[in-house]
Amino acid sequence: VEVAAGVVKPALVAVVFFVDFGNTDEIAVSRLRMLPSECQEIPFLAIEFYLMGIRPSSMRCPDGVWSQQANHLFRTWTLNKCLIAQIYSVVD
Repeated sequence: VEVAAGVVKPALVAVVFFVDFGNTDEIAVSRLRMLPSECQEIPFLAIEFYLMGIRPSSMRCPDGVWSQQANHLFRTWTLNKCLIAQIYSVVD
């Protein structure tokens, strides 16, 4: 066990990418489990996408990057909601 800045962290951690939400987190290696072989053949059901024609305001975000406030508001409006989208194009 490692203690840094008053926070206790397990000595062995793995960075895990969650394909459903697209985020990463550090997980104690002791919490990791082998995915059953029958589940290893199932393709990912989540995909990364971009909203066509939607971009930050050049006045509010001159660097072209969404602000934390805008990201938070978008999450508030969409998290745990059923959304319907139309695919415009697919790029590999």
